[in-house]
Amino acid sequence: MADNNKKKTKVSGSRTRTKNNEVNGAVLTAAFLVCAIVIIAIILIVKFGGNKTDDTTPHVTETDVDSVSSDITDNVSSDTDTKDIDSTNVTTDAPDVTTPVNTTSPGYDVGTETETTKSDIGDITMQYPVVEPDDESEIDADTINAIIREYMDEKRKEERLESGDPDLDSEYVYKITSTDVKYSSKKFLSIVITGEYYITDSAHPTIFCYSINCDMESGEIITPDALIRDFSTIRSLFTEGNFTLKQGQKDLLKQTNYEDMILQYRSEYGIYPDIYFTGDSFGMVIELVFALGGYALFEVPLSLVSGAVVLPQ
Repeated sequence: MADNNKKKTKVSGSRTRTKNNEVNGAVLTAAFLVCAIVIIAIILIVKFGGNKTDDTTPHVTETDVDSVSSDITDNVSSDTDTKDIDSTNVTTDAPDVTTPVNTTSPGYDVGTETETTKSDIGDITMQYPVVEPDDESEIDADTINAIIREYMDEKRKEERLESGDPDLDSEYVYKITSTDVKYSSKKFLSIVITGEYYITDSAHPTIFCYSINCDMESGEIITPDALIRDFSTIRSLFTEGNFTLKQGQKDLLKQTNYEDMILQYRSEYGIYPDIYFTGDSFGMVIELVFALGGYALFEVPLSLVSGAVVLPQ
């Protein structure tokens, strides 16, 4: 019996150790698996979590970037080759290319010729424009110059500085001070004439300004009523402040306003301001009292009046 008990004890102890060994092996296996899972998780986080991109940011492949860069380079090169812009010569007064004024061919050269006439009652100084024809000219320059000269002489006579009775005439001085060519082409010439005259015992001189618009093909002086189609449109543009003061007193608009300056002109009575053209503008000569400078020049882009005036060619 004692031997049997001993055997049972040995067997029982052996089974206990076996179970313990199994449990320990399971625990080690489980611990190993947990460690392995943790290590794999860390590797996955490091690999994918650190390179995670914002879903809201569009992904651009290297091919796309190269394509966009190539397009930009091509466009810049194309613009540069086409426009050939010299940044050192850029000006804010470049002509509006949308206007139909012909500026592709140069106009005639226009000089001046000054003549002075003196008498017992007056001194007259006239500065006449002189058109210089070129080798390809088809115009009769002498005829055109004679027509312009006659027109300026008539403007002087309209001032009635001489009454015809020498005993009643006062002494006077009449002088053209500026001949400014605003526009010149093979077909059209636009000039602004300024000057002044003074009569003895007058409180101040009279300052004047007028324009000459000449059809270079027919040799005729074109009056403002023939060049203006819709004066109401021009009046509206002027009163709304679209015209810019180009010559006159700097503080003119502090002493008067657009409405008062244009009020004196009435198309229904055939009363128009003198007008002129530049390469990109339409100008008006506004007569003013002596205290306001005698006159002022205002200009507006041709694109704003293209339907209201006959544009030069």
